[in-house]
Amino acid sequence: MEVSKDQYVRLLERFPPRVIRTKAQLAATEHEIESLLARKSRLDDSERAYLDLLSKLVEDWEEEHVQMPSISGVDLIKVLLEDRGLSQRDLVRADVFATDSVASEVLSGRRNPTVAHVARLAEYFSLPADLFIPREVTAHRA
Repeated sequence: MEVSKDQYVRLLERFPPRVIRTKAQLAATEHEIESLLARKSRLDDSERAYLDLLSKLVEDWEEEHVQMPSISGVDLIKVLLEDRGLSQRDLVRADVFATDSVASEVLSGRRNPTVAHVARLAEYFSLPADLFIPREVTAHRA
C-alpha cells in the first residue's frame, strides 16, 4: 500500500477523525464514509487508509453503544428470512434444504440442521457457520 502523505493529510484536514462520543459525531463520520464509498472512481491507497481509520472509529463506538441480540440457530434463520423477504421455499430452491418438509422440520425446531445444512446456510447468507448451529448443540460441546 502506497499512502501519499500529502493526500492523507488533506483528508485528515477535511474531516479530522476523532473518537466518537455522540450520535451526531457518529452520523457525521458515517456520512464521510458514505461519501468516500459513493465515489465513482476507485479509492487510492490514502483514501483506503483513511476509510479504514473512520470505519474503526465507528466500529469502536458500536461495540460500546450497540447491543447486538444474541441470536443463533433456527431463530437466526427466521430473522434472516423475514428481513430479506424470503420464504422457507426460497431455501429449498437454493438447495439449502432438499425438500419443503425438511425445511419445515428444521424451521419448526422438530429437527436440528445437519452439518451440510449449516454449511449451505452459511454460504447462502454469507455468515459464519457457527451462527446456524442450535444453542443446545453448542452448549453440550462446552
